Amino acid sequence: NAGTAAVAAKTGVLGVANGAVGITDANGTIKTITVDGYANSTTTTTTVLETLNLSNSGLTYGAGKVTSPAASMTVADTAATLALNVEKLGFTGYYNGDGAQTTVNAAVALTLAPTTLNVKSTGNNYVNLTAAATETLNVSGTGLLDASTTDLAALKTVKVTETAGLKLNAGVNDTVESVDTTGTTGTVTVTIN
Repeated sequence: NAGTAAVAAKTGVLGVANGAVGITDANGTIKTITVDGYANSTTTTTTVLETLNLSNSGLTYGAGKVTSPAASMTVADTAATLALNVEKLGFTGYYNGDGAQTTVNAAVALTLAPTTLNVKSTGNNYVNLTAAATETLNVSGTGLLDASTTDLAALKTVKVTETAGLKLNAGVNDTVESVDTTGTTGTVTVTIN
């Protein structure tokens, strides 16, 4: 009788994505969300979310190279004013044997709100920030918030305080009317008309 070649067993977890976080606020009561250490994630919540704390975004690797952004977080809705506290999101540096520094952004998408976004950046953070409804951006903290990848198309007012730095997409020059950097010692890069 002819035998069958051996087949090596494979281990895995059905239905679990590494580093993914999903939050559904069915009762509309969650006001604060904290996620420390995540990869590609989706958060769905309601109009009562007031504080979002994100830290230590991960990377996805494949064939020895980074194959996705540092992480992604999508928030379907928030209160009209949201406090976004970020630490160690994205990075800039040498990786994958590249000869030049590269910036890898964590993606944060705020889909329907807020109109006022208060960001506290602890250390340097590199974020592809999508916030189409945001008109007022207040940035504080101790390091650079580099949100220069995407235009914040409704942005009108920017204020930077403490030792925070800020870098925004040049596209904001179509809408920004006021930039106040008198309260910071950090470097701010914003183009306005």
